[in-house]
Amino acid sequence: PGSSEASSSLGVHRNTTAYRLKRIEEVTGWDLREPDLRLALSLALRILDAEGGFDGSLSE
Repeated sequence: PGSSEASSSLGVHRNTTAYRLKRIEEVTGWDLREPDLRLALSLALRILDAEGGFDGSLSE
């Protein structure tokens, strides 16, 4: 989906979505334009969702 679709889905302005994506890139050093990275992130999020989500804890 494009940023307009993502913004609509999240209920935020498209500039907010663009800013958040830019901040993610700055903080992580990732290039979110890379298809392989986007696929890996998408799969990781689907796994987290299937496992009941992420509670913020880094311990097992």
